[in-house]
Amino acid sequence: MAKEFVPFTVTCAGGEEANGIANIMQALLVQNFANKPNLTKTARKMRHPVTIVNTDTDTECTLDFANEGITIYNGIVGEPRVALYINSDQLLQLSQMKVKAGGKLPVGLISPRSPVLRQVLSRQIVIKGMLSHYFATGRALALISLAD
Repeated sequence: MAKEFVPFTVTCAGGEEANGIANIMQALLVQNFANKPNLTKTARKMRHPVTIVNTDTDTECTLDFANEGITIYNGIVGEPRVALYINSDQLLQLSQMKVKAGGKLPVGLISPRSPVLRQVLSRQIVIKGMLSHYFATGRALALISLAD
């Protein structure tokens, strides 16, 4: 018996009034799921919300995960275990970072030449929950990463 296909959606709860980082995250995630359909398995493993704070504009959004999709809210919603404090350029760098094994191995983060690693170590990129919620952090980075 074939497994029923369940569509995976990415929606902004704010609709037209969604802030800039929420709109950017929606576009990034939609593109990523279109290019890498297997990423839905990674998203379905997420159990807690993830917050993204844009330090350029002091806006934030929360990615709330469910089996049928991701809802993106303006501001901090729920109790996120992982929070990324990044500016727009750093978000672009994270989206180009290689992540393997569904987030279990963030290759672009552990490479000694990685600009992302240098920024994490110098606290220019702050990832709260990176050590205490390693797999959730890795999965969040895998969802953001457009690189293969």
